[in-house]
Amino acid sequence: MIRNFWININEKYQRNKAVIWFVLIVIIFVVLVTKNLEKIINSARGSSVSTTSGSVSNDDEIARIARDSNDNYNEVSEKLNGMNITKEDRIKLFVQLCNNGKVEAAYECLSDACKETLYPTKESFVDAYYSAIFKISKDCDITEVKNGTYRVKYVNDKLSTGGAVATEGEIIDYISFDYDNKINISGLIRREENNITSIAPIFTVYIDKTQIFMDYVVCEIRVKNNTMADIYINDADNSNLYINDEDGNAYSINTDGMFDVNYYVPARSEKSIKLKFDIKYAQHSSIKEMVFGNMIIKNKEFLDVNNEITNPTTGEVEYAKVKTNFPEKYTWTVKFE
Repeated sequence: MIRNFWININEKYQRNKAVIWFVLIVIIFVVLVTKNLEKIINSARGSSVSTTSGSVSNDDEIARIARDSNDNYNEVSEKLNGMNITKEDRIKLFVQLCNNGKVEAAYECLSDACKETLYPTKESFVDAYYSAIFKISKDCDITEVKNGTYRVKYVNDKLSTGGAVATEGEIIDYISFDYDNKINISGLIRREENNITSIAPIFTVYIDKTQIFMDYVVCEIRVKNNTMADIYINDADNSNLYINDEDGNAYSINTDGMFDVNYYVPARSEKSIKLKFDIKYAQHSSIKEMVFGNMIIKNKEFLDVNNEITNPTTGEVEYAKVKTNFPEKYTWTVKFE
């Protein structure tokens, strides 16, 4: 009976052999395609991030963490524990979080200096950076340009655009790292706390902070006017305010959008001023000094409270009128140490 059963099965197999093998091949093909398609879909939002250096083996795991984690930076960080994470990987993680709409976690990838300088709130980051770049999921190419600073080229993810031209939506940013491995975006390289005080005979200059960007430097200074005269630390139309670096290169201030009033420090007052210099990070060395080469002093009359006189007409005691007598032009150099 069993023998007859197998004979019957064999006869049916022989009669339908071509159909049976065709069906088996189709089933195997469908299974393979389904698995690959699932993998592609799961990593679609940025998993094809490329780089010219650094670890490639972490890409899939970073994509999975960014996709499956809650919008919480601490949770993401915990999942990275035990992985050999490079700086390039951290940039990829930031891109993946943005691609997956995890804006809270992406914002927490930013350094404190980057937040305070450029994006003081999550909303400002979303409005000025996230919404401008990640309307469409992005791939990126990462290249180190100098001392842990990376050129990041964003391009539209081909899966999101149906295979559109690779350069469509191309945006270049420069990303660097702070001391805690958090990132600076939008071309910010680093922020230096200078805390420099330079005391001149008639005023005091404080260099508080220097913000170094890829294409320029911003110095945050304060000028305290110790006199009764008015001081202009620069002449907007005849500017001679510049920086020297350690290699002897001079860089003039960028006066775009600046007027005399921006450089004006009234008598007996203190003013905060941001000075922008066109210094490319990849080309300059450390700042050596800041030169105020064309300061203008506006002498004026004032009542001297330390000099009382009697009015010959009324007999009343009054303060004497005195006029300041400082040089109309003044030059001062602040050393960076």
